[in-house]
Amino acid sequence: MPAWPTQARYGSENPAHRILLGKGIPIIENINNLSLLPPFSFVMGFPNKFKGGSGSPIRLAALVC
Repeated sequence: MPAWPTQARYGSENPAHRILLGKGIPIIENINNLSLLPPFSFVMGFPNKFKGGSGSPIRLAALVC
């Protein structure tokens, strides 16, 4: 089983995965339709808290100015 959920899809050679996740920095990826937001929008991702998990879907919210 891969160390990170996206490792199976993108392979273990992605340096961003090794560097960021290796330091405990979460990443948000594979977000669609951001181009539909107006310019000056603020996007926030709220993770679900699962014990013992290595990844989860997020709740994505946008504040539109």
